Amino acid sequence: MRYNTSLNTHLKMEYNMIAYTRDEMVGITELSRSLNGFVDKVKNLTVEKLAIMKNNKPEAVIISTNEYERIKAIADAVEYLAIVDIIEERMPDGKVGETISLEDYHTKRISRKEK
Repeated sequence: MRYNTSLNTHLKMEYNMIAYTRDEMVGITELSRSLNGFVDKVKNLTVEKLAIMKNNKPEAVIISTNEYERIKAIADAVEYLAIVDIIEERMPDGKVGETISLEDYHTKRISRKEK
């Protein structure tokens, strides 16, 4: 399964479909006046997310620390699966082919540049 390609396509489609309720949007000026109150809303889960609006467009989103950590864990897992895909693609039989030490690789690379 190709996680990196299919997931990237899915994420691009979903990105355009994010919706914000009226309570989840705040102008940047209003936010600067009452930052503590808005942070408390997110922290206490009164709102799931808070879109910071500038010129009637969302410019940034505030989420809780727990939500950020959950999203980060998912992103890390997806990255891991993408790496596994690359490894499986390059080693379809699961066997390591010819290898070279990093020092030897570096030496060969330098000698190619000097030519």
